[in-house]
Amino acid sequence: MSPTDSARPEGGALRPDDRSATGRDDAPGRHGGATEAASSRDRGRPRDPAIEAAVLKAVRHRLALDGYARMSIADVAADAGVTRPTIYRRWPTKLELVTAAVDYALTRFAPLLPPPDDDRSAFDDLVGLLRILNEAMTSPDGGFDMISAVLAERRQTPELTAMMREHGIEPRHALLESALRRGRERGELRADLDTDMLATMLQGSLLQSYLRTGEFDPDLPHRIVTTIRPAIAAS
Repeated sequence: MSPTDSARPEGGALRPDDRSATGRDDAPGRHGGATEAASSRDRGRPRDPAIEAAVLKAVRHRLALDGYARMSIADVAADAGVTRPTIYRRWPTKLELVTAAVDYALTRFAPLLPPPDDDRSAFDDLVGLLRILNEAMTSPDGGFDMISAVLAERRQTPELTAMMREHGIEPRHALLESALRRGRERGELRADLDTDMLATMLQGSLLQSYLRTGEFDPDLPHRIVTTIRPAIAAS
């Protein structure tokens, strides 16, 4: 068997997303029998949430630091303190791994979202949501840096951009639009309000502010809502 053959997973073909831009092979079978033995020992063990959290945090860090193409599974495993078979058992491809990291970054902030409350005004809802999204965007744990890394790959890996749109952008957009619709239905906001466009503008304001200043502004959500309130409030 040639050295190349020993680097191939089952099926013979080396997966393209297991190789970094430097040419290093991160396929799970690279180390032959030792890797297979470790995988066999671990097979059937229940998943450890702490391990998954460590891996996904390492992915977000490496994605922001190295970019998608150069991010290697070996580096992610080393940062997380786990083996590569541990990662491949949970996420067979790099795209699946990054998708899970994006989902995790969003769900980390889900418990902070205030539940719908008829006693709270639509404007208070918007300020609360924008504050959480603003903190998430500027968080070193998977915000703007991760979005930038994904956008940098939009031509080479369009499926990565589609994944970010589905798992990162759209859920945030839906949260804002839902709050706007509730306000419209309760008569607080204009009946002819385009909630889809306004949700896009609100989320875009957070991004534009960070791009322009490079700084986190904790008062930005309140300033945004105060500025648009006269234009969207019901007369």
